[in-house]
Amino acid sequence: MDTQQTPQQNGHIDLSKLDVRQASLAAIGAAAAKAKIMAQKEEREIQKNVVGIIEKQLRKIELKMKHFEELEKVLEKEKNVYVEEREKLRKERMDLRSQKVSQDAFMQ
Repeated sequence: MDTQQTPQQNGHIDLSKLDVRQASLAAIGAAAAKAKIMAQKEEREIQKNVVGIIEKQLRKIELKMKHFEELEKVLEKEKNVYVEEREKLRKERMDLRSQKVSQDAFMQ
């Protein structure tokens, strides 16, 4: 004879075993649904944080670009000053050579 009990013995259903099984399945299903909702919420939070980090990084890059643009303007102005000074020196040198040639011609 089989010693294991089945849900149905002598035409009667063992409700306690079915109830426990259904309750267990319901609890597992509810836990899975809650876990899924929590995972989705956490995923949204992670995405929100990533977007925030990206926005901050972009802002930092924009500030650095602005700084470099300002620095570039300053350097361009300095370069123009140096180019003008070099041109003045070149002109002075040519004037001095011209004066020297005039003096040498006058002395001879």
